[in-house]
Amino acid sequence: MFAVPQSPPIPTLSGTIFLRQPFASMPAFLRGISQQYGPIVRFRYPWRSMYFVDDAAMLQDVFINNAADFKKGRGTERLSRLLGNGLLTAAQPEHLQHRRLVQPVFHKKRIDACAEVMVEATRRRVDAWTPGATIEIDREAMALALEIVATALFGSNLTDDMAKIGHALDVSIATFPFAMLPFSQIFDEIPIPITRRFNAARDTLDGIVYRMMAEHRASGRDTGDLLSMLMASCDDGDAGMNDKQIRDEALTILLAGHETTANAIAWTFYLLGRHPEIEARLHAHLDTVLGDRDPTLDDVPKLEYVRALFAEVMRMYPPAWITARRALVDTHVEAYPIAKDDIVIVSQFVTHHNARYWPDPDRFDPERFVSGMPDEKFAYFPFGGGNRLCIGERFAWMEGMLAIATIARRVRLVPLDTEPVAANPSVTFRPSTRIRARVESRDRAHVQV
Repeated sequence: MFAVPQSPPIPTLSGTIFLRQPFASMPAFLRGISQQYGPIVRFRYPWRSMYFVDDAAMLQDVFINNAADFKKGRGTERLSRLLGNGLLTAAQPEHLQHRRLVQPVFHKKRIDACAEVMVEATRRRVDAWTPGATIEIDREAMALALEIVATALFGSNLTDDMAKIGHALDVSIATFPFAMLPFSQIFDEIPIPITRRFNAARDTLDGIVYRMMAEHRASGRDTGDLLSMLMASCDDGDAGMNDKQIRDEALTILLAGHETTANAIAWTFYLLGRHPEIEARLHAHLDTVLGDRDPTLDDVPKLEYVRALFAEVMRMYPPAWITARRALVDTHVEAYPIAKDDIVIVSQFVTHHNARYWPDPDRFDPERFVSGMPDEKFAYFPFGGGNRLCIGERFAWMEGMLAIATIARRVRLVPLDTEPVAANPSVTFRPSTRIRARVESRDRAHVQV
C-alpha cells in the first residue's frame, strides 16, 4: 500500500478552472496559481488529478529521482502527429535507443567543429542587411538558425526551401492549441479545414526530408553528418532504420534544432533594443574580447557576458515553456502522493519567474548569471532535465552565443515599434508579432570579413 504522507495539504481546485483557460493566457494563469497557492496545486477531475508544480526540489523528483515513474504527457503525444516517433516523442525504451543513435553527432568535438559554420552563416546574413534597412528580427533569426542546423547537422543546403519550411512550421504551430483540446484527436482523420492545413504542412516537410535522404543516397558518400549516420545505423538485430524512422528522427532534429534557438536569438535582440544600457555593456565586452574580428571557437569561454545575456534571455523567454509527465505507477513528489495516471505539469516560464529564486523576476538583468548559474538545479531548466534533457543543449549554447556576438559586433538593431511584443505560448515561446528593427552599422570601417 502506498504510504507516502501528504503534508502539508495540497490546495485543490476544480479541473474546470484549468480547462476554461485560453491557451494564450496559460503562462500568466499558472504563474498566478503558483503565487496564490504555493509550490504544488491539485486540479481535480472525476477520472484523475492533475498537479501543477513550481518548486526546484519537487522538480528534482519529477525529472531525476522518480523519473522512471513517469512518461511524457499529452503535449508530446500530440506533437507526434508532426514529428512521428523521434527522439522528442519516443517513450522508453525506444527513447534510449534513439538517443544512443543520435548522441555521436552531438559529441563535443563534433559540435566544436560547427563553430565556423555558425559564424560564417551569421556573417553572410548580417552582410546582406543594408544599413538603414528595416528587418524582421524573428524571421531573420529563424532563417539563420535553419541554415546553421541544415549545414552543420545534415550537410544540406536548404536555402531554396526556407520559405516553405517557415510556412509549414507556422501552420503546424498554429494548430497546436486546437490539438491540445480534450478529444481533439477525434478530428485527426476528419478533413475539417484545420486538419487539412496541418496535413498539407506535414506533407511539405516530409517532402523536404525525404528529398535530403534521396540526395544523400545518390551521392554515395558518408559525410559524417546526422542524416548519414542515421541512414547507416543499425539496431541490435543488424536491421537498419527504415525510411520512416529516419524521417522521424531527422525532422525532429531539424525543426526542434532551429525553432527554439531562433526564438532565443530573436528575444535577445528585442530585449537589447529596449535596454540600451545592457546593449552598451555587451558592445564594450565584445570590443574588449574580439576587437575588430568575428568570434571563433576559442573565444567562446571568454564571452562571459554573452553567455550571461543568453542565459537571462532564456530565463525570461524559455524556448520550451511547459512540459508534463503522466505517472506510470503510484509515486510521489517529495511528500506528496501522485497516483497512477495522474499528471504533473511544470513550467519553465513560471519557475524562471518565481521570486523565491529570482529577485525582481520581471527585470531583465544578465548580471544574475555573470557569477554562474543558481544553486538550485531546477530553478533554471530551459533545456529540461534528467534523461530527457535536450540532446542539443551544447549546440544551442554555442550557436546562440556565436550568433549574438557576430551580429552585435557588426550592427545595432534599433527597435521600430514602441509597444511591447508579447510571447505566443504554443509549442515554443514565439513572439506574437514581428519584431521590426532598423539596421545601424557599428563602425563598419573596422569590420574584418
